[in-house]
Amino acid sequence: MAREAAPPRRSARESRAIKYLNSPTPEPEPVKLQSSLDKGPPWDQSVVYPSTGKKRATVNYSDLEKLDDGEFLNDSIIEFYIRWMHEREKERGNLKNDQVYFFSTYFYSALTAPATGRRGLNYEAVQRWTSKDDIFDHDFVVIPVNEHLHWYLAVVCNLSKIKRKFESELGRRKSAGPPPKKYSPETPAVVIIDSMGVGRSKTIANIKEYLIREADDKRGMTITKDDLQGMNAKVGIPQQENFYDCGVHLCGYVDRLMNDP
Repeated sequence: MAREAAPPRRSARESRAIKYLNSPTPEPEPVKLQSSLDKGPPWDQSVVYPSTGKKRATVNYSDLEKLDDGEFLNDSIIEFYIRWMHEREKERGNLKNDQVYFFSTYFYSALTAPATGRRGLNYEAVQRWTSKDDIFDHDFVVIPVNEHLHWYLAVVCNLSKIKRKFESELGRRKSAGPPPKKYSPETPAVVIIDSMGVGRSKTIANIKEYLIREADDKRGMTITKDDLQGMNAKVGIPQQENFYDCGVHLCGYVDRLMNDP
């Protein structure tokens, strides 16, 4: 896969917790790391993981401050943790090599960034990111999303089944009415997991639109938004109890997914 161009480095989207003046319960003052001894001596080189392969994460010494209480995890920490978990679960035999596809933490931002003279999604900005990969061969596609200083997770489930579903329904689609809304465990779907419990209908619509464009571009396959369900997961989803642990919850969601896909 062609390596995505490295975007400008983001610290944490913001380095400190957001202060909400109308919050009924003031946030306790976070305990900060005061001494460089807490982080160890500065590194001479960046930590790159894994050492080989198409997709690698890079963490610098300065990123460690984002692990403090009251800080938002940044892109580098989240990317590193996801890559590490992915390799760990493959080594344990819990995941097949092509079972889960992970997009970069910058993917959704690039997809939705305004393009000069163009309306809607900026598909061309991410078109080459999968030039050597077919995401429709994977059961799960994981997309970390950051909007307005808040991390949440989008997971496309059962994407590998959409081609078979499309081909089986093509012959009867003209005469049949709209199918009933059923959420089978094998239904291709875009699922949002948000530690604030916020519905993300716009994100679901954007990802569906991306998949429609990607199917046409990479496979010459025509799908519609109705071929993909969209849902905001609510039941049994751990929720954050402060204003800055959204990145920690995102990592926890990914960990659970890879332990029991």
